[in-house]
Amino acid sequence: MKFKYNIYLIALSVFSVWFVSCDEYRDADELDDQLYLQKSGLMEAKVFNWGTFTYELPVIKSGKGNHSATVRLSVDESVLAAYNEANGSDYKLMPENCYSLKEGLLSFAEEDYRKSFLIDFDPESLTALGTDGLEYVLPFSLVTDNTDIRITGEDKAKILIKPSVYQPYIGFETPDIYRTGSEFSIKTDDDDVLVIYPKVQVNFYNDWEISYDVEVNSAVLDEYNQSLSAGARNYRLLPEGAYTIDRSTCILKQNRDYEYLKITLEEKAFKIDENNYAFGYYALPLKITSVSKYGVDPDADVTIYPVSIQPPVMDKTEWTIEECNSIITDEVENASSMDIPDNLLDNNSNTYWCTRAIEPIEFPYFVTINLQENCSLYRLGFQLPENEELGNIKSGYFEVSEDGENWTKVVDWSRRSNLDDRSMELDFSMHHANYIRFVITDAFEYADPALGKASGAVCQIAEINGWGI
Repeated sequence: MKFKYNIYLIALSVFSVWFVSCDEYRDADELDDQLYLQKSGLMEAKVFNWGTFTYELPVIKSGKGNHSATVRLSVDESVLAAYNEANGSDYKLMPENCYSLKEGLLSFAEEDYRKSFLIDFDPESLTALGTDGLEYVLPFSLVTDNTDIRITGEDKAKILIKPSVYQPYIGFETPDIYRTGSEFSIKTDDDDVLVIYPKVQVNFYNDWEISYDVEVNSAVLDEYNQSLSAGARNYRLLPEGAYTIDRSTCILKQNRDYEYLKITLEEKAFKIDENNYAFGYYALPLKITSVSKYGVDPDADVTIYPVSIQPPVMDKTEWTIEECNSIITDEVENASSMDIPDNLLDNNSNTYWCTRAIEPIEFPYFVTINLQENCSLYRLGFQLPENEELGNIKSGYFEVSEDGENWTKVVDWSRRSNLDDRSMELDFSMHHANYIRFVITDAFEYADPALGKASGAVCQIAEINGWGI
């Protein structure tokens, strides 16, 4: 019995030693309490010009959490001198009229892990400093009187704050023009509706409820169109009935730095009559005109939202060439697939129809395409080969027919040079058609310059395209 009792005591002793040892190891794995600035070194600080601006400088207490502490933040010119010497800089000590320590002493309880010093900056005085061409900073050191808790390294106890004054603004996230917009593609009789959400934001943390006003401003769009280079796409002003601005969304709620303006776009506004639409490229130019708090960013007060309304591109799979009056394969042996009119329908801009090279015929040249069904056409166009040396077509027109006998001209076309307008899309009022005819009436260069147009010309066209239902 005594033997069993001794065994019990030995086991209890071993367990006690093991328990104490584990507790010691656990304590050894945890660091003693220590303090450090969350930010250190040279720090840029945004100071917003809305009167006194309070800047928060966080201090972190980490470790076991078994000590309280009191820490002070002191302006320290030696920090500034050391930084200038080490970095070859020439920062100056900020004058006292630019700031005040609102909270320069922090007390940490054992359980606290993060508190902040509060520094009040005077934006007006800071702005006046910038007129002398010098750069000013505010150097600080973190100090504690508690010998039981240490500051983590000198680099974590010193900071130089370099404030920059900003105007508190509201503005669009995308100033100028959206590179992608919305598009209506007319395929049915349904009246489609699209909703767009331009993003409006402030450049500061928003502690308030802020409302703003926005208007459609045609002058913004006019200015944009005038700034475009020659040949760039111009936009027409979106018709008034094509959009509805939800004014209830013109607000940023407290703690929200951004919000989305809701605008509904309606297809029916582009409908001219039962069969026709006002196809084209439009834009909605928006301008923020006022805000309930602070100001509107002059560099982000406008945005331009493009809206395209287009007929669908027609599938050319079943189209066939009905007739052509100038074809190079008439004169080239075994050239069954080279430069023939069928290339106009293959969706390949590297292949093309070429007009006759040997003994060219006189203008006009034409090619007739059978659509294989009656279609409602809204737009026709062509594309020249990828090789910019090819093309040579100067002017002409498209005509359409329902029976292949009676033709109606629907649109003329002309090009400024062989390098310009290498792809053209030409709109017209809706026409029903089973056939389309592409006609070339003039070229830039002729087969015989001395004879001019009467000598004919060698021309190349890669694709004929149609838009309709």
